[in-house]
Amino acid sequence: MPKRLVVLLTCTLSALTAPLMARAAPALELYGNLPGFETAALSQSGDRVALIGATGDARRLVVIDKNNKPMLSAALGDMKVRGLYWAGDDTVLVYKSDTRTLSRLDFTTDKAELYSMLVIPLNGGKAWSVFANSKDVTGGVKGFHGIRERGGKYFGYFGAITFDEASFGTKHLVSTEPVLYEVDLQTQGIKKVSARIDGEGYRDWIVGPDGTVSAMLTYFSKTGD
Repeated sequence: MPKRLVVLLTCTLSALTAPLMARAAPALELYGNLPGFETAALSQSGDRVALIGATGDARRLVVIDKNNKPMLSAALGDMKVRGLYWAGDDTVLVYKSDTRTLSRLDFTTDKAELYSMLVIPLNGGKAWSVFANSKDVTGGVKGFHGIRERGGKYFGYFGAITFDEASFGTKHLVSTEPVLYEVDLQTQGIKKVSARIDGEGYRDWIVGPDGTVSAMLTYFSKTGD
């Protein structure tokens, strides 16, 4: 290779690599940043998407339509999101948890991680939390068992710790095992679907399309049955 060409190539490579070598390394704290995108969920028709992620320095819930037009943008702060769901095309559900201080004497611990489901209508209605207005249950949501549609309406199925009736109309806590409820996601009305386990153990349900229990698993921890 002619000497003049070698010198020319060397000068050219030096000119190309000099900006890269001179560029400062990224700040150390950038390596510990979490991804900006957390989770997403499609509406029933697929025409709308709910997304949770970082926008600038803030975590937000963003809903966009099929034309990428924003329908909702809400700050989440440090909310501990456990799941993101749709009821049809007009309602978003955010499953979250919080560390709560338990003040009632019925509980055996001072703090617990309690779950709740936030229901967010996109048609102008006010957001609300499942069981928040019920006097019969406590401790938020204890198990999410899906969403079913009947006659154009959407129902959610949730477990909840339920008070028992005592004398003179008072209520008291007998068990922290959940009862299965149907919750109308339009009216906020609740209806008991299946009883809790009687004794120490575990109970789970599969809810059918008509809102009744299609299968139930009951496990007793003392006997193994």
